[in-house]
This record gives sequence, structure tokens and C-alpha cells, in this order.
Amino acid sequence: MNFLGNQRGLLKGELPRALADRYNYFRQQVMETFLRQTTRRPSDRSAAQTAATRTRIMLVAERLFAERGIEAVSIREINLASKQANNSAIAYHFGNREGLIQAVRERHFTRVSLARARLIDALDMKHISLREAAHILVQPIAEEVFNPDGGSAYVRIEAQLTVANTLKVFRTPSLISPPWKQLQKVLELTLAELPKEIAQQRLMMAAVLLFHGLADYSTLIESLKLKDARANTELFLKNLEDGMVGLLGAPVAKHTAASARALPSWRPADISPAKAKNPT
Repeated sequence: MNFLGNQRGLLKGELPRALADRYNYFRQQVMETFLRQTTRRPSDRSAAQTAATRTRIMLVAERLFAERGIEAVSIREINLASKQANNSAIAYHFGNREGLIQAVRERHFTRVSLARARLIDALDMKHISLREAAHILVQPIAEEVFNPDGGSAYVRIEAQLTVANTLKVFRTPSLISPPWKQLQKVLELTLAELPKEIAQQRLMMAAVLLFHGLADYSTLIESLKLKDARANTELFLKNLEDGMVGLLGAPVAKHTAASARALPSWRPADISPAKAKNPT
């Protein structure tokens, strides 16, 4: 009878307390899981859609900037090419045109910075040759030429911004990121004998040579559809590094030293007569 009584209780929905507590616990867990899933899924989906839209705009902008030039491409064209119905899409995702350009560049910064950091870490900082400094300057950017993820486009974009970015770094040193500070330290060690003004100008010329040289070369190999482009590139990079060594390490001519002395920021300790040589 007791058994039947318990059965009747179960049929009426009267569960033993321990079983009821367990039932309520699992019921609560199921409800909480359901609520988490139903509340998070739209948010996750929205975040994924936002990230996909942002990436699509960047890739389109990267291609157009590289093909036609940054100044020749309008925000409207980027919106249309990336199939954005909202004319404010770029403002929403990047703030403004400059924010979009910076986001395109930052897509490649991490990879380039890591490659450069590995090269620097392998150096003996007490005995750095100008040749090693030139290799560190050239190699990480050169690797982007064959990077299928927009590498050659990145190099062409940087070529358009080289002078502006170099001047910005000179005027606002706080803008220099840690990897570039490492590179700056390497270059300062190898150019320590040059007057500051001359060293800065040579570094700007080296940056122009680096980015414009690689940008034009990447256009060349794509246009000619060279079958053995990497072999040709190996020779080109060696020549480029030779050019960097010659540019950065050229002796300072007397008339160049005189021009440096005439600058308002000139400090007599920057150069000694022994460092002002006629070019050979």
C-alpha cells in the first residue's frame, strides 16, 4: 500500500523532497543555459558580422589605395566597392579616412614587427655592422612583397606615406612603437658618427629608397609575370642592401658638413673635422 501510495503521490506531482530538489536544480540549470544561449547568440552574431564588414572594407580600401593611390580614391568609391548600403559605414567602423588608412597599415604591422624583432634579437648589439643594419631595415619589408595577404599592396601604400610618416616620427618621438624603437637604436648605433641632422635626412632617403624601390619592383614582377620572380628578387634585395649601405655609410663631404653647421639646431660636438671627408 505504501508503494501504491507513493505511486499515487508521484502521479499527482508530489515528488520526494530530495528528488524534487534535484529536479528543480537541473531545471534551473537548463533554464540558465537556455537564457545564455538565446541572449548571447544575437550578440555573437552581431560581433561577427561587424568584424566581417570591417575586414571587407579594409581589404577593398587596401586594394584601391595600392592600385590608384590614396588621394585618388574617395570614401564613396570604397563604400560602393565593399557593397556598403550605409554611407556612414566607414565613419562607424574607422572614425574617418585617416582611421581607415591606419587600420589598413596595422593589418601588416604585427607581422613586419615580429620579423624585424627576430633579426634584432639575433644580433650582438655591441658589434653591429652597417651591413647588418641594412639587412634589418630591408628584409622584413621585402618579405611582404610575396605575402598573398595584401603584402605587395601594403608596400605600395607605405611608399605613398613614407615621407609623411618619417617626418611625423622625427617631430613626435613618442609616436614610435617599441619595434621601431629597436630599429632606431640599431640605426643610431651604426650612424653614431654622423651629425644628427645628416643622419635623419639619410634615414628618410633610405626609407624612400626602401619602400619605393620595393613597390616599383613588385609592380614590375606582376606586370612582366616573371616565372622565377623570387630568384630575381634575391638579386634585387642584395643590390638594395648594397645601396642602403652606400647611402647610410657615405662619408660626409666638407660642403655638406658646412651646411649642417649653418643649421640653427647645430651643435659643434656633432661632427669633428676628421669626420668631414671628401667623398671617395
